[in-house]
Amino acid sequence: MSILVTGGSGFLGSALAIALADRGEQVVTFDITARESAREAMTPVLGDITDQAQITDVLVRHGVTRIVHAASVVGVAAGTAGPAGALRTNLLGGLAVFEAAAEA
Repeated sequence: MSILVTGGSGFLGSALAIALADRGEQVVTFDITARESAREAMTPVLGDITDQAQITDVLVRHGVTRIVHAASVVGVAAGTAGPAGALRTNLLGGLAVFEAAAEA
């Protein structure tokens, strides 16, 4: 049984993933810029938050029973992605996570 942390390479997501792993949880991080895991109990997965099929696969393959959705585009990153990119990530990404959770 694992916890999925979306946005696991971001500021909040990475800090949360480390804290959960340090607490003894098995953590799967999901991010478009997956980093090497900071802890043995962490498994990084490179992926697009708007890809519902990929998220569903991760949930099933890793036995995920809980999700912390921390993936988002904010601040400086929003300027890079532009308004359309921020909307795609923040809204469609959230929808993909919720739909994948319901499907899995």
